[in-house]
Amino acid sequence: MDTYASFDELHRIVGADTYALGGVIVTPERVLAQGAVIIQEGKVLAVTSDLSEAKKDAGGLLMLPYIIAPGFVDIHIHGGFGVDVYDSLTTPRSLEKLRVELAARGTTSFFLTLYTADSSKMVATAKSIANQAKTSSRGSRIIGVHYEGPFINKSRAGAQDRRFIVEPKPDIADSLVEAVLGEGNSSVLGCVFTMAPEVEGGLDLAKSLSERGVIVSVGHTDADYDQATLGFRSGFTHVTHLYNAMRPFGHRDPGVVGAALDSPDVSVDIIVDSHHVDPRVVKSTVKIKGYQRTAIISDALFPAGLRGVKSVSGLHLEGGVAKLADGTIAGAITLQEGELLVGVKMGSIPLREVVGMLSTTPSKVIHRSDLGDIRVGQSADLVFLDRDTLSVVGSLVGGRQVFANPDYAKPSLTKHLTSSMYNEVLEQPSRLGETLKGIKEVCIDVAREFSRKPPRIFYLVGSGSSYHAAVSARFAFKRFTGELSAPVPASEFPSWVGDGEAKGGAMIAVSQSGESTDTVRAAEKAKSMGLPVICVTNNPDSTLSKISDWAITIGAGAERAVTATKSFTCSLLSLYTLAVEVGRESGHLSEDLYYNAKLSL
Repeated sequence: MDTYASFDELHRIVGADTYALGGVIVTPERVLAQGAVIIQEGKVLAVTSDLSEAKKDAGGLLMLPYIIAPGFVDIHIHGGFGVDVYDSLTTPRSLEKLRVELAARGTTSFFLTLYTADSSKMVATAKSIANQAKTSSRGSRIIGVHYEGPFINKSRAGAQDRRFIVEPKPDIADSLVEAVLGEGNSSVLGCVFTMAPEVEGGLDLAKSLSERGVIVSVGHTDADYDQATLGFRSGFTHVTHLYNAMRPFGHRDPGVVGAALDSPDVSVDIIVDSHHVDPRVVKSTVKIKGYQRTAIISDALFPAGLRGVKSVSGLHLEGGVAKLADGTIAGAITLQEGELLVGVKMGSIPLREVVGMLSTTPSKVIHRSDLGDIRVGQSADLVFLDRDTLSVVGSLVGGRQVFANPDYAKPSLTKHLTSSMYNEVLEQPSRLGETLKGIKEVCIDVAREFSRKPPRIFYLVGSGSSYHAAVSARFAFKRFTGELSAPVPASEFPSWVGDGEAKGGAMIAVSQSGESTDTVRAAEKAKSMGLPVICVTNNPDSTLSKISDWAITIGAGAERAVTATKSFTCSLLSLYTLAVEVGRESGHLSEDLYYNAKLSL
């Protein structure tokens, strides 16, 4: 059995000049089921699958029970946790709060994004941000400023203040650029402008800005296909929140969307919160552009991350977005940690690709080769994800600073209600969590045994609700293992399955009590025919557990209601988990597909 360190032990080890962290390593290019990252003086020294070598080279190895991925990079965020980008003018310390909160949720680098305001206010705010980026190092690092305006199209302004939208003017642009980059581009910070190419003067300004190293992006625009394509030839290299605040895609009028999808050298970013863009559209976009050219941004406003707030400063928070009084979407309130789940679970995009869209791709967009991956020489910015849920546990910034996500440990949802069934329904999340922890090792042991001698067929046996769990599990065994399986009512197994049919098979017997007469008799019959028996039960001391070769004990606790609730879902979860582990050990599931399969549970 693997021995893992707790997250708190990271604080102890990061003070060393050289140390190694082990776990499941996921990057856009590969997945290491057991890998190690060696960190030296805040940078990645090596990435290896040889744990013994890593332990030797680093003088020790801290094994963590998490997925280790590159820290997220957000190139478009207006604030969060009650902090707005313009607060940096009046309360500079507010940015430190934002930086710490973002780091705890996996975003280790970001561009603070200024929405359109009076140009003098935008300049002053950018200078304040640039100064704080230089003088403070705690938390997620500020790596640039993104100007979402003022050179945009009023007809596609969205929630932006139209009073301050102006035609592209070189003198205003120069002031904005110098506020971030300094005179002679002396700053290490990056600068992004979102502009509308069809607005008079937009193309000339884009060309001038791009020659100074500024990233110029198409956004808040009513450009048609030809105007957008001309923009891509004139300094525009990126598209801001594709599909939003621009001319809708049409088969007769493809607009910016069509031009962007048709331009292989142009990158795009998308808000993946399931509200701004349908997850299925996100998936289609990635298929066309590739994850290498598709970044995920949060576009988060200051209420993002706040709990229990429904209305603030004229914004109504409903359905996962912030809206104005007239229903116009003002912006997002989902951070990148939430977008990871939407991309993988709702968009069905492979985990490693979503990780790339959150880290590697945005880093490439802003030309930061030192960030966004787990590669030799890069800054050791890492995010730690729960293996089963993909929730962000915390992060490591620059190899030295550790941040724990305060939202990771969720309280029990159990409430004191008069109905046992209601209580048990509410108890399911915590019971399912306990079951996942408790069954992991035995499922892996069974899977490894079957990888050496694969059964010809799995007989899935049970009675009542346990039989229904077995019927449902047939889908999992077909999908995840590729092996033949057959659900059989426990009472019928002795008469339906003869010695010849049973040869080379295995039985998985499901009984929540472990004392179901028919299921116990079916297991005894299987044993007499030489079949290995695995049981799934809520009672480790039951007759079924004692006669089985392996017992997968669910953590459902006492079932007080007459109707099976948590014991049924815990049994089903156990069967699915077993199927996924068998598929991995047999080679039917690649590491990439394995982690996607785990998330489907």
